Amino acid sequence: MQLIVRALTGGLFLTCATFVATPAVANTDSETTVRYEGQHLEIDLGALQELKTLQDESMGQVQSRWSGKIGETELLVKMIFLPAKKFRFAEPRDVLEIMEFNLAPPPGSKNMDAKQTFLETEVFEGPFGYVPVGWMGIHGIQKGTRITQHELHFCGLTQGIGYSIEVQTSKALNPTDRPAILKWLTSCVKYDGPTRDANWTDEEVNKRWERDAPEKVKEKSKLFVWRTKYYLIMTNVGKGTTKKFGAKLDENYDIIRSVYPFEDVPAQRLLPIFYFLTPDQYHNWCQITIGRPMSSSAGVAFGDVYSTYHQSSGAPVHIHEATHQIFKNRLFLDGGGSWFQEGVAEYMSEKPGDLNSIKSLVKKDRHKPFKKFFSVSSLLGDADTNNVKGGSDAGNSYTQAAAIIEFARHSDFGSEKFLEFVHVIGSVPRNDMAAINKALLKVYDVDVEGFEEEFKKYWLKRKKRKKLKKK
Repeated sequence: MQLIVRALTGGLFLTCATFVATPAVANTDSETTVRYEGQHLEIDLGALQELKTLQDESMGQVQSRWSGKIGETELLVKMIFLPAKKFRFAEPRDVLEIMEFNLAPPPGSKNMDAKQTFLETEVFEGPFGYVPVGWMGIHGIQKGTRITQHELHFCGLTQGIGYSIEVQTSKALNPTDRPAILKWLTSCVKYDGPTRDANWTDEEVNKRWERDAPEKVKEKSKLFVWRTKYYLIMTNVGKGTTKKFGAKLDENYDIIRSVYPFEDVPAQRLLPIFYFLTPDQYHNWCQITIGRPMSSSAGVAFGDVYSTYHQSSGAPVHIHEATHQIFKNRLFLDGGGSWFQEGVAEYMSEKPGDLNSIKSLVKKDRHKPFKKFFSVSSLLGDADTNNVKGGSDAGNSYTQAAAIIEFARHSDFGSEKFLEFVHVIGSVPRNDMAAINKALLKVYDVDVEGFEEEFKKYWLKRKKRKKLKKK
């Protein structure tokens, strides 16, 4: 089974930490099969012609290096190990994100913080690790505007490490050699260790609770675990209340999927939820996990998890943060910028009438210009606390973000290409105006300014949200 998924940029950082691994050893029955015994991994290099071993002992994160050929394309191959605990890997996708984050800046860029994304990514189901899937990313190395080489990564996860088989080609992939190279890369690694329970074992749940729950909660409260169709809830709230909360979570999941469709990924885990009894317990969790108490929030999606406290199961925060969690862990779309990420979530939590204020802002030309709005790293962090005219600045920003998603989904201009818009914008590096501009031109044949003009036209005419036609 294969699923094609667009690339994204993650907020992760590859350090130079040293990882001591079991040295690779060649099997006695094949000099082209290399085994990493401690990780239950082996890599078959038999498809590489003119195979040479360049490194066979661990040197930091690089465990081994080889050179060889497939067809007329020369390949430099590396096996990279990253400690899973240190990097808090939950999925093989997390390993691919780090590899993407560390791609070289765009050619000719003077900004060393400029990011590139994989041209394409793909997930494969098979014996590739503790989680039985592997993720491949393909990056084009350019000279000027022309791709002259490719860099490929195939990533997986064992219980101890996240690994990447990195392949650099001597020339751009061509139609003749490309199929053979990709076939080898996505089948060369085999894992024969234990595999993960997608529903979480009790031991795994207890470890997660022990690691992340505040000490006072662990001392005074007994952990209750409830599994729903889509979620694993870890809580100190009562059984009956938790079951009702879980049913609402599943309902929200299906609603979100109806707006932003996605397929289930092979071997996907139940999404973890921390559900605390009191706000103070939740804020303590935020301090432990995120590094700050987030005293003004009622819930937060962070990494693979959503954390909140007991309140109405219908509170808008739940579907808002569930959207963030799903975009990160099911759609794999965490790019675009704060305007996009908050927009897709706020659109789900707002009622159509809640966005009416944007019409007045547009009419008075007091909405935020898109060129500036799209470059803001955080709508909340960038808010002007002194601006209270017409509502809070942060509130206006969130409303405008949601209004952009309504415009893209409901307007005659945007609706037919809405899902393409979501996937293309969600895949570009955050706040990269050149990439956003290019994406809008690709989807709608307009630049950022043209997109804003169409947005203004929609909201000046809009009286109520147009219902979508059933397809």
